Formats: sequence, C-alpha cells, structure tokens
Amino acid sequence: MQAGRAVAGLAQEIYVREENTGNMISGSAFIPHPDKANRIYDLEPKLGGEDSYFINDSKQVVGIADGVGGWASRGVDPGIYSRELMNFANIAVDQEKLVDPLQILIKAHSQTTSLGSSTALVIHVDIDKNELTAANIGDSGFKVIRNFGNLILSSKPQQFEFNFPYQLERHGSRSGNNPTEADIIKANVKTGDFIICGTDGVFDNLFDKDLIGISRSFQSQFVNIVNRREGNSSDNDIMKKLKEMLNKFAFEIAKAASRNGNDPRYISPFTVEGRKYGYNYVGGKLDDISVIVTLYLGNGSNSTDVTNRSKL
Repeated sequence: MQAGRAVAGLAQEIYVREENTGNMISGSAFIPHPDKANRIYDLEPKLGGEDSYFINDSKQVVGIADGVGGWASRGVDPGIYSRELMNFANIAVDQEKLVDPLQILIKAHSQTTSLGSSTALVIHVDIDKNELTAANIGDSGFKVIRNFGNLILSSKPQQFEFNFPYQLERHGSRSGNNPTEADIIKANVKTGDFIICGTDGVFDNLFDKDLIGISRSFQSQFVNIVNRREGNSSDNDIMKKLKEMLNKFAFEIAKAASRNGNDPRYISPFTVEGRKYGYNYVGGKLDDISVIVTLYLGNGSNSTDVTNRSKL
C-alpha cells in the first residue's frame, strides 16, 4: 500500500493518496467534535474524532465512516472501529484490487475485530461507463452537483428511527447490520461533476442550498484553473491546483457545518427532521465532520471536456 500524507492545521486534517491517474481527483477535510479533538489514533486520520475515511483516486474509490458515539457509554472508543473498517476497505482496494463498493464493505467488515460500530459509505466511479456505484450503510451520505448549481443526486439515510442509523459492528457480532443490507445506488455521472461525501455531521447542519452556495463560490477559481490548459500550464500543474481547490472546497463545507453545529439557535436539517418525529429540538448538531469532495474528470479528453463545461 503506497503511503499517503497527513497534514494538520486550522482544526483541519487532510489525508490523501499521493498518486492520481487523471480520471478523478479528490480533496478532503476533517473537523472533530471539540470534546474529541485531542484523541490520538494509530490509523488515519490520526487526530481526534470518531470519523474515518480513505481516498484512492487511482482506483476511483473513496470511502467514509462514522463511529457510533453510543459506545462511549460502555467505555469503548468507536473511532477505533471506524478507522479499522476504512483501513481494511482501503487495503481491499489497493492490494486485492476490489472496486465494487459492496464487495469492499463485505471484505473490510469480515476483517474487523475491534469493539464498536460504524456507518459506512463506499463509492466507485467506473470511467468506462461514466457510472457511479455506491454502497451505503447508515446516515453518512453523498450528493452529486453538476455545473455548480444543479443537485442531481442525493443518497438517503438508513435509520431504524430518528438518529439511530444502520451500522456495521465487528465481524461475528450478533448485533449490527450485515453489509449486504447496504443501499446500492447507481447513477450516470458526467465530466465536471462534483461528488460530495460526508458524515452526518455535514448533512445534519447544511441544507442542499448551502452546499450549492459553497460550490458556486468556487466556480471562478475552477474556470481559471482549467483554462490554463489553453495556455502554457502543464497537466501536472493543473492537477495540483485542482487538488488545492478541492481541499479548500471540502474545508469550506466542513467549516460551515461546524459553525452551524455550534449555533444553538440555528434551525438545522437535524432540527427539521427531528420535528417530523416529534422532537422539539432547536440548534445545530455538534458532531465530528468529515468531507470528501471529488471532481470527476471523465475517461478520455478530460481537460477539454472540463474546460468546455466550465464555460457553460
């Protein structure tokens, strides 16, 4: 498994893989719950919080997981399990060459031994078919935004009841869900689409309109980067700039979610959903926040396609 790198700063931790084949490129951001920020883990992300994720752009696969906090009352840190699950998922992609999201979850889950449970989402983009496939257990999720303003796809949470998500528990446990219970989602994607993956700390605190607004704030920067293709900039330089932009994009989402999560008067998506179930809750939901923003670059004339789309 090739090495990645971890960069911490401004309450942000980014863990990315170094290699990229040019078909998709991802950025990420992580802001832990303030009460969990000082924890240290052996597996990525090494700094606090109970979320975990991996990015493998070269295989067109990403994954994200959210350790279920209720385990803390039993003296168990669920951040250990979520990291173990995503680490095994990344190994399944990297070493065993699995790309089907359900098979990745099944393989990863079968190797887990730590106490705890976690939601889990794995996404693969088939560049030959321009097709996204996702396997999702619980209330982490993803959205696809096209042309910076069109939300074309949203996953739906799997819950037993409000704020009680489906979850994977260590292999052999009599409780927890089976990976085969995951929602399997397939959709066509186009060059220039953004795939935003997040734990519930994102989607409990940001409405779709908020995500679209953040997306639009990066449109001019995106156009400036891809238009360098018509000048003298190398493809490597363009990819580097896109990576920087996507990390900033993800961090802006994480910051907005964190800000709303800390606002006791904010009428959040969590508030709105809770009222449907009879809960009179007001305010954001303070939580760990993990975001992956992936830009799909297509399967052929990537730069030309993206440049043309940026002019729409």
